[in-house]
Amino acid sequence: MSTIETIKVLARSRFVLAAVTAMATAVAVGGIGWASIPDGSGVIHGCYESGSTNHDLTVIDNAVTAHCPPGYTGLDWNQGAPETDLSRVATLNWYGGAYGGGSYGFDEPYAVAFDGTHMWVANYAGNSVTEMNAATGAWVQTLSGRPYRFKGPFAMAFDGSHIWVGNAGDTLTEINANTGAWMQTLSHGFSAPDAIAYDGSHLWVANYGNNSVTEIDAGTCTLLQTLSGGSYGFDEPGGVVFDGTHIWVTNNGGKSVTELDASTGAWVQTLSGGSYGFDDPDGIAFDGTDLWVGNYDANSVTEIDATTGAWLQTLSGGSYGFDEPGGVVFDGSHVWVADNGSASVTEFNATTGAWLQTLSGGSYGFSAPYAMAFDGTHVWVANLDGNSVTDFPAG
Repeated sequence: MSTIETIKVLARSRFVLAAVTAMATAVAVGGIGWASIPDGSGVIHGCYESGSTNHDLTVIDNAVTAHCPPGYTGLDWNQGAPETDLSRVATLNWYGGAYGGGSYGFDEPYAVAFDGTHMWVANYAGNSVTEMNAATGAWVQTLSGRPYRFKGPFAMAFDGSHIWVGNAGDTLTEINANTGAWMQTLSHGFSAPDAIAYDGSHLWVANYGNNSVTEIDAGTCTLLQTLSGGSYGFDEPGGVVFDGTHIWVTNNGGKSVTELDASTGAWVQTLSGGSYGFDDPDGIAFDGTDLWVGNYDANSVTEIDATTGAWLQTLSGGSYGFDEPGGVVFDGSHVWVADNGSASVTEFNATTGAWLQTLSGGSYGFSAPYAMAFDGTHVWVANLDGNSVTDFPAG
C-alpha cells in the first residue's frame, strides 16, 4: 500500500487525502527583453553564484558577456520545445547531490503554494511549513511549534498577502507571507480541510471529513456559510479550484465534480457517470478555458468545458502512462500531472491534450510525487516519500 493510500485510509476515519490548490501565478522577469536573450538557438545563458551560500542566479547576454565572473558557474537552459534534459533540472540542491533534510526539514511534504516570490511547503508528518526562495531554491525558514500549532498540514493557498494552511486537525492557520508570522488559527467547523481555493475575496475550503465546503471572508476571517447535503452531493471533497466565476469541487468518494456559483455559493450542477469517467477524482486545474481533473484510481485525466461542464475528452493509457495521478497544474500552455504511483511527471498540451513527455528517474528524484505548483517559469513537485522537493523549468 502506497503512502497516499495509507493516508486515505486514515482520512476516512480522522484525517484526509491531501489535495493541492496551486496558484499558477505568472511572474514578470525584468531584463529578459534583450535581443540576445535567448540567443539565436533559443538558449538562455546565466551564472549562478557557486562561491558562497547565496547561490544567486543572474541571466546574462552571451553576446556581451561570454564568461561568468569569478565565483560564478555557467548555467544554460533551452526555452524551446520541451525536452527531457536533466541538465536543466534543479532539485533544491541543484548545486550538487540529491536534496532533502538539512534546514528544509521536509517530512512528507503534501502541499505547495507560490506567493509571487517564495514557495511554501506543508510538511504533513513534520507538523511544519517550509519557506523557500523560488528564484534560488534557498531555504528561508521553517515554521513549527507555538503559536502555529500545525497538526497534519496538507492544504495550502495564497490570497495575495497571506498563506493559508489546512490542518488535518480540523483548523485553518493564517500566516503573513512577508514575514512568516502567525496571524491566527480558525476553527469554523472544519473537518479535515483537504483543499483551499481563493476567489479574490473569499476562501473556499473542502472538508473531506464531513462532506461540506466552507466559505470564509479572507479579509475579516469571518465564516460566511457552510454548504452540504442536498444537490451539492459532496462526498469526500478533495480538490477545489476557482475559474473566475465558479468554484469546482472534486468528490473523491462520489466519483463526481460539483460546480458552485462563487458569488452566492448556489449549486449549479454535479458532473458524474458516462463519459466523464471520474474515479477518485482528486487534483484539478483550470487553464483559462477548460478544467483538467486527475482520476487517481482510474489512471486518467478528464478535460471539461468550464463554461458548460461538458465532457471534452479523457486521456489515459499509451504514452501518457498516468499512474495514480494526483497533483495537476497549468503553466500557461501545458498541463503537468504528478504520477504518484510511478514516481514520474507527465506533460501534455493544454490545447489538444497531446502527450509531450514523461519525466522520471535520474536527477529528478521523484518519490511518490503529489503536490505541484507553478511559479511563472518553473514547476515545483513535492515528493511525499522522498522528503524532498523537485524544481525544473516548465519548458
